[in-house]
Amino acid sequence: MFKNSQRHPNPCLGIGCFIFALGCFSGCSSMPTADLPVNISPQEQAFQMDQAVSNGEANHFNLLDQDDFNACKAHLKIAEEKLGAHESDDQVLNELKISLGYYQEAEKTSNERKSQLETILYARSDSVWAGALQFQKSKNDLDKVDQDFRKLADSDEVPKTAELSNFQRRYGQVELEALEAGQLGSAKAKIDQALTQGADTKAPEALRRAQEDYQRAKDAISMDRSHPDSYSEQVKDANLDADRLAQVMDLQRADPSHFNEEQALRSVDGVGNQQMQRTQLRPTQKVKTKSD
Repeated sequence: MFKNSQRHPNPCLGIGCFIFALGCFSGCSSMPTADLPVNISPQEQAFQMDQAVSNGEANHFNLLDQDDFNACKAHLKIAEEKLGAHESDDQVLNELKISLGYYQEAEKTSNERKSQLETILYARSDSVWAGALQFQKSKNDLDKVDQDFRKLADSDEVPKTAELSNFQRRYGQVELEALEAGQLGSAKAKIDQALTQGADTKAPEALRRAQEDYQRAKDAISMDRSHPDSYSEQVKDANLDADRLAQVMDLQRADPSHFNEEQALRSVDGVGNQQMQRTQLRPTQKVKTKSD
């Protein structure tokens, strides 16, 4: 059982049936083509190919057979352009035959390589699921690991255990990086900004608390990244204390003669407690009536 397998079902399931519905491979050595279902319209075949490409991306064809998969997408794009330009059905369908042929080549090669590399693919899926494509640093790091992984996938040699373990570790690091960016990115930005504003001397107590809770949340994510419930409270505390630090610095910057750290903390914590009390009281307060 692979880690987090519930997140992403086995990528091998369903692909064969899907391809059979699209058409049967006939191919040639230089530019593969595929037979399409009888009487299918260019619009319907283009739609099915678009779904096939999404399926291939979800199953890492871009990693396991980048050349064939890129050719598939390129011919699909040409077909869609011809379709938009109202060119003949034969011209559009011809491009779609080639696109499907390359897709089936990519599927065949990918499935052959997948048995050896599947544990790595699951680790990569975890990193994407964690949001690696949403943050610039984790996206760049993911691209670097992907480039090295393609070299391994293209090699005819059986990968060594140490190589597989190294890629799992690297994808795992990208996953952790993305999780931290998503859960604690705002807190880190506020702490960093406070440091540039002199928080180490102007608000050392608020800074210490924010930094400690931030590190505690990072440690909690690192210890059990697969279960958000295990770190949600620590993340909440880290974000609250980073926001508290930012408010203290804002007060000091706005009126440095009136607010030292103790006064700023009293003001921030007092406002926060009053708001919490009002929120807690509002649902339970009894509305007075004439009979009262």
